[in-house]
Parts: sequence; C-alpha cells; structure tokens
Amino acid sequence: LDPPEKFEAGLQNYAGAIGLAEAVRYLDKIGKDNIEKNELKINKFVTQELEKMDFVKILGPSVEKRSSLISFNVDKINFHDVALMFNDMKNIMIRSGQHCVHSWFNANNIKGSARASFYLYNTIEEATVFMIISRISCAKIGNLSTLSFFKSAGLFILSNNLCVISLHRPKQLYTSNNVASV
Repeated sequence: LDPPEKFEAGLQNYAGAIGLAEAVRYLDKIGKDNIEKNELKINKFVTQELEKMDFVKILGPSVEKRSSLISFNVDKINFHDVALMFNDMKNIMIRSGQHCVHSWFNANNIKGSARASFYLYNTIEEATVFMIISRISCAKIGNLSTLSFFKSAGLFILSNNLCVISLHRPKQLYTSNNVASV
C-alpha cells in the first residue's frame, strides 16, 4: 500500500483483547496446576483402560509426556471409522488422521490414528463413557460376551467381520474398511 494507507491501523480488535484478558483471568482462577492434574488423571485412567484391550495400540510416549492427548489405533479398524463410531454412538468428537505430523507418521510407516484430548471441563465420568464406547466400537467380534455387549448397546452385528449397524442411525453401516450408507 502507498502512504497514507500503509500507516493507518484501522479498527483494533478490542473485543478480542477483552475476551483474551477474561480467559486468562478464568484460567488463573482455576489454576494451571489444577488443569494439568485433571488432564493427567483422566489420561492415566483412559490409558490404563485402553492398555487392557490387546487389540488397541497406544502411540507416543508415557502419559506424563503426552499430557492431555492420547493417540491410538485399533487392529483391523480404520482410524477414521473409529472416530465416526464415537461420534455416531455418543456424540464424542475425536480426531482422526495424521494430526499435522505427516512426516512422523510416514517415518514410522503408520497411516494415521484416532486421537482424543482432554481438558479442564472433562470428568472421569465422561472418560468412563469414552471407555464404554471404546469397548463397543473397538471390540473384536466373535465371542458371545462381545456380541451381547453390542446387542445391549443397541447395535446389530451382521457377520463375524466387523460390521455393525447403529440403531440410532440405522442407515449407517460400519465395516472394517469403510462406512457406507445402506
């Protein structure tokens, strides 16, 4: 721009500055240590529960180094399908993909992962619901306890492969390779 336009500041983002100041006051009131303790408590709980599932692989370092994040993959289920099932079954939003670190995933020959993150507004009760959905969406099909667990959760199993229809969204079909409409 030519002068004088290049010297004009325009309207300042007053609302943004006021909002940022209030957010800082809010976080200071709660305390950064309390936020960190809550994140670690929930992540430890979820990590311990996921480690009990032999078909789930947690990616990354220990809980203390991961803070509020947990990335994982499930045998024979695409990471995008896992995220879709969490969303459709209980409206739990998790990320799926390479999470802006394509080079790390490529270097480790991993196509992607599902990733959950926790913060000060999450509770152990919500983490318990997360684990219930994990067991439903990630369980290996084939034993009766798994089949009855699916049935009690309002799901219908079509075959021995992972092929699940949610009664909440009956036109949605989950398979081990994709999600398709029926």
